[in-house]
Amino acid sequence: MASLKRLTDPDVWKPFLIVNIMFVFQMWCGFAFVDRYLLVILSASGVSFDRYTVATAVGVLKVLGQVNGTFCLLRFGRRPLYIASSLLVCIVCAGMALSTFFHPEASGMYTQDNSTQITGNVLYLKSGTASSLPLDVIQVISLCLITFGCSSGLGPIPWAYSSELFPVDLRPQLSGITSSLVQLQTFAMVKILSDISPLMGVSGIFFLFTASGLASVLIGCWLVPETKGKTLHEVTRMFYNDKELKRKRLDSEGYVVCPD
Repeated sequence: MASLKRLTDPDVWKPFLIVNIMFVFQMWCGFAFVDRYLLVILSASGVSFDRYTVATAVGVLKVLGQVNGTFCLLRFGRRPLYIASSLLVCIVCAGMALSTFFHPEASGMYTQDNSTQITGNVLYLKSGTASSLPLDVIQVISLCLITFGCSSGLGPIPWAYSSELFPVDLRPQLSGITSSLVQLQTFAMVKILSDISPLMGVSGIFFLFTASGLASVLIGCWLVPETKGKTLHEVTRMFYNDKELKRKRLDSEGYVVCPD
């Protein structure tokens, strides 16, 4: 009974809710979908560049984003990096959506022209026209920056928060539940998008990612706390108001977490 009552404490349910909301919008910013369906996206969007080359560039930017995120976390903290990376993803997803919408060679997802199931060499595209070249460049840059932005902050920061915000006494349980929910969300997101993308098209899917990126920016501004340089006591206190602090002393692992 005491364990169940502990779940009603603000330092338990508030960080759990915040972290899982961050994961929901992280999933719908497109990183997992781009990572798994990059060749199909390139084909359907009408990009005339070699898809192997573009995929390699996206992979390189993924690694560079992870390295960049490591240094930025140490210098700028979690919240500013989360907001900046979400804003970057929002902008470049909008650029990808608009450039695909106006691209003369764009086609529906999984059509005969771009399906990975048809025979022949489908990993190379026909040469584009001079008029579509600027749109091709925008699309490639957008895909690279989506990967870079997600790898820099939008991807790793929710995982960092799951280690910093969850209370010590329930951290293993809350982290395990969160990890399981993330895997279920990833499966559901990839499955749902693979089913609805033929109806929405590449541009429609990336407009959806744009909306999710904007939601992540708003969440970062209004909901996500900053933990850089804060002690465990200070992190726990963030989830309590003055009245609750006066009413209750929080003990964890035999020591006082938030004294009166």
